[in-house]
Amino acid sequence: MMKKYVPFILVLLSLHGLTSAQERSWKKGVLIHTGISIPFSNYASKTMENYYSGYFANPGANLGTDLLWYGKIFGLGASLGYANQTFAREAFRSEYDRILNGEGETTVSAGIYQSLKGTAGLILKTPEFYNTEIMFTAQAGMALIVHPEITVENSFWGTLNTINTDSDWQPMSMMEVIVKYRMTEKIGISLIYNSNYAKPYFTDDTGFYNGFNVPVRFRNVNIGILINF
Repeated sequence: MMKKYVPFILVLLSLHGLTSAQERSWKKGVLIHTGISIPFSNYASKTMENYYSGYFANPGANLGTDLLWYGKIFGLGASLGYANQTFAREAFRSEYDRILNGEGETTVSAGIYQSLKGTAGLILKTPEFYNTEIMFTAQAGMALIVHPEITVENSFWGTLNTINTDSDWQPMSMMEVIVKYRMTEKIGISLIYNSNYAKPYFTDDTGFYNGFNVPVRFRNVNIGILINF
């Protein structure tokens, strides 16, 4: 009587073994990293030739945390991060001097661009080789972008430009590459590169259009530590 149940029992045992192996192959970890934040495209341009010219962003710093759940090939990830880019005051002043043909003495005071983001998405990765894994992630979410306060004064013309600090929530996309080297079963070191994009809108009561968009584009190049649970 038991013989007719043997194939069924063997199938159940095989499925249980496969499920257990898959569960064991998936890992959960947190990646903490920091490094330099590098603006690019119009966001980093240093000209004022037209309305869509540069936004005078210079490199800054960033700090991020990635939550990862991954198997041999696929996974899920979520990211929290803060980044800033300094404002290129000298280049901004030079552009005003060019426009004014050097008339008067121009001074510029400015803060920094800042962003706080939260994104989530999918992971595609290589199998581990020589204790190394390479992960590719595509994520989307929301970011709070802060535009710095900017004041431009000229000894002959007086106050030329004033922009108050403003902030805006906007969707943000991120593409990321993580190269992880496993030191132990629990600890690894990582190199991280990600590219981020958002397009916030800021008000400017003194401007011709009463506001403007900024195409915020920056790349982070980081080093970090990955802790597997």
